[in-house]
Amino acid sequence: MTEWDQDLFRCWENPMICICGTFCDCCLKYQNALSLGKPGLTYCILSCVLPCLPTLLLRREARELYGIEVIHFPV
Repeated sequence: MTEWDQDLFRCWENPMICICGTFCDCCLKYQNALSLGKPGLTYCILSCVLPCLPTLLLRREARELYGIEVIHFPV
């Protein structure tokens, strides 16, 4: 299994992604969906209605595609 390439607070390494995620979240979801082979427009529209759902779906797709394991924290 592999891990995520980027840490949570490393947006300064790619400022365009940081700006896009801050000011146009549906555009970022559109690009992420396209890069995972999913319909970008569907995820963009879905992010306007249910903002968290496309993120969860795309993260799951990325984990499956790149073999990234899910980290379970003890409760």
